[in-house]
Amino acid sequence: MSIEEWKRNGPKKAVFFDLNGTLIDPEASYEAALAREIRELAARSSAADRSEWEREALAQYRKERQRLTAGPTARRTVEAKALLRRACLAKAVSALPVPRSSAFLLKLDRAIKESLESDPRLYAGTLQALEAIGRGRKIALISNGSRLRLEGRVKRARLEAFFPPARLFTAGAGQRGKPHPDLFQQALETLSLSPSDAMMVGDSRTKDTAGALRVGMDACWFRPGKLSTVTAVRRPGGWLLQAGSLQQLAHVLE
Repeated sequence: MSIEEWKRNGPKKAVFFDLNGTLIDPEASYEAALAREIRELAARSSAADRSEWEREALAQYRKERQRLTAGPTARRTVEAKALLRRACLAKAVSALPVPRSSAFLLKLDRAIKESLESDPRLYAGTLQALEAIGRGRKIALISNGSRLRLEGRVKRARLEAFFPPARLFTAGAGQRGKPHPDLFQQALETLSLSPSDAMMVGDSRTKDTAGALRVGMDACWFRPGKLSTVTAVRRPGGWLLQAGSLQQLAHVLE
């Protein structure tokens, strides 16, 4: 099966996206926030080499992350990711003249998370890809987070022009989030779409793509940097695509 076979089903009238991990790059956001916090620590220090703190911390963080995520067995649960980041954070500050206690690392990790919420970073090329994908079709967000938090993140990520409030879908009171069909069906009904008219794009196979396929939508599993081309296979419920970048997806949707 191929992309060409998938294309024979006709163009999509709408594309739904997950936000974090699909449009927002969590790792780039975390590194930018880490750099800001390290600069603040350096500004409060009288150490002679403090001008090198940011460079050294980021280098150590990246090196440790690469070491710990090497191989196909790296776990991707929320808990595993949190532990991974704390381990990398500990390595990042290991050569700096700062406390190394668990309490200090926990406090620093919290400060970084607060900082990254205020300035989320998009994957490279996201704005251009959204412009291309949204040309002649509807685009919207489907998120398991609260509506208030989603609106805030959209604003801080400067995505309001693409996703006005009417194009944001979150689980309300008594409603189940992804992968349950409720949220997908709500989005489809609100935009007057049939499942075959739309596609869901997300980085979670269990929540984004599996949930979309359950209601009869096609889905694209977003795997940033992992694929050089878009693949497509037929699954029960619809087609499952895989893409390594949003630019790749925009190209096949043309």
